[in-house]
Amino acid sequence: MTLEKPSIGALLDDITDRINRQHDTVGIYFTVSETCVEIADQIAQSDNPMPCLEAPSVEELEEGIQRQRIRNVVAARKYEKLVNDLLDCLEDTDLEMMIHAASEKPKDDLLYEEMSEGEKIIFEYFSDPEFIDQLIEFLSLEDRKGKDSFNPRRFCLFKGGLAQQQWRVSELLHRLLTYLEPKLTQVYKNVRERIGSVLTYIFMIDVALPHTRSTRSPHVAEFVTRVLERLKPLTSEPEIHNHVHEENTQETDERTQAVKLLKTGLFMHLFEAKTLCMAKGQQTNIAPVEIDESYDEMKQDARTCLSLMSQGLLYPEHIPLMAGNRSWHARFSVLTYLQIMVFYNLFTLLSVNAEVLRIRKLVMQLLLDEQLEMTVKKTLSEFRRTHHDNWQEHRQSFTDDQLLVLTDLLVSPCYYA
Repeated sequence: MTLEKPSIGALLDDITDRINRQHDTVGIYFTVSETCVEIADQIAQSDNPMPCLEAPSVEELEEGIQRQRIRNVVAARKYEKLVNDLLDCLEDTDLEMMIHAASEKPKDDLLYEEMSEGEKIIFEYFSDPEFIDQLIEFLSLEDRKGKDSFNPRRFCLFKGGLAQQQWRVSELLHRLLTYLEPKLTQVYKNVRERIGSVLTYIFMIDVALPHTRSTRSPHVAEFVTRVLERLKPLTSEPEIHNHVHEENTQETDERTQAVKLLKTGLFMHLFEAKTLCMAKGQQTNIAPVEIDESYDEMKQDARTCLSLMSQGLLYPEHIPLMAGNRSWHARFSVLTYLQIMVFYNLFTLLSVNAEVLRIRKLVMQLLLDEQLEMTVKKTLSEFRRTHHDNWQEHRQSFTDDQLLVLTDLLVSPCYYA
């Protein structure tokens, strides 16, 4: 191997030397036998080399087919036994359980001389105070300066340790949520993705079952309430003011922060397949603002999130919570969600006739838009009012036919009388 920089070669040599000194290495013997060399020479000199030295005889072919049939029968019997065992586990109530136990209890407090090579390496590292300090500092989530302000690998290590604790560290989950909430609007996508995955672990234990006590871990309802307050720039319908630039800048900043917050929530939903109870009732309040066609990068993530949320078990009282928005775009998004949700909860919903009628009525209400002509009239009036100051510039965006239609719609009928 030839390297352009000597420093890279020295680095690789140092790494190889460290591996050889601390770990057992396997050597590979690359010597080629003389028989293989002779066969290679014959193949190289031949114009039409045969695929093998000699074709198998009829007896060998029949023997191979017979062996394959035997293997197929054995494999089918093994699979049949597996299926029968699984069915027995479902049908039988009194089953003998076998517990795996080691033949010998591992010895504690071994002397250094009695340890294996692997145990010696672990003992040396974890007996070094400097290594312990570096490990704790590496796993810490404290803010740092410079390039290592956020390390995804370090965050994954912390998340793995947190996932193993589950319900045992409810106080830590509350503290972690408090630490992460100000960082939900991070600029970098990988940071938001990691935060969303950790939020999934934080709310994993928040299972809302009927007639059960609430858990001590953080609750999704309280978190969603705080998130919706910060999503108001996306849920409200701001008025257009062409002559005010300072307020537009501030409003744009708030909307950008709300979009970043929504993206973090989307990542949280994408990881929800690991949770015990997908799509709590309060999370459906975010559904009307998830699909926004003005942000191309969010379209696919939003649709995936809605499909994942729809696959979770929902109670009938949660269904109308998403449909109270006055926006037609929001109601259209809810219809997309409702189709998948009804499909995955079909058996639950069909068991109650009243809920079937409620869903049918709800769909009709979402599709119904009364006095559509008044809505068009009001919209065009608002358009004329907000674009009146700079109409000479705005009219360049329309064709002649469109301008004629706008004139007919905006001019009062009494003008022609």
